[in-house]
Amino acid sequence: MYKKLIFLVSLLIFTGCNSRTQTKQIDLKNAEAMVLSNYPNCEITSITYNESDTTPNYSLRLVDDTTSYEVTVDAIDGTITEYSRTALSQTLAPKINQADAKAMALELHPGEIIKCELDTSGDIPYYEITINDGTYEYDIEINALTGEIIELEHQITKS
Repeated sequence: MYKKLIFLVSLLIFTGCNSRTQTKQIDLKNAEAMVLSNYPNCEITSITYNESDTTPNYSLRLVDDTTSYEVTVDAIDGTITEYSRTALSQTLAPKINQADAKAMALELHPGEIIKCELDTSGDIPYYEITINDGTYEYDIEINALTGEIIELEHQITKS
């Protein structure tokens, strides 16, 4: 009887310790708010949720006039667990903000924006925007320096 009791207590302690990997306590809006409170002059360009790591987390990309940031937030307690920053070349710093890029894309094709990310990895920064209008899904790339449409593709929405 005593061995069974020790086994049950050990099992409860063990599963209690591992429950951290199964529970997401911070939702997307709270993660965004926490990061923006630390980076108030930034604009979030992308956010992803990753539950396959030991601890579920949100990865956010942010940008301001001079710097691009990558921040990882623990989805359990909201702490920032990773942080990196890259200085943007002043000649390549985006002059079109995310809201304007979204408005430009919606002027081309009304619908629901399901993705909007700023890509600064190449020679010219650009926004990757995906719009779904119920029939088609449009992939639009907009030059973040000039607002010029770089690429426009569409495909039938998968049901």
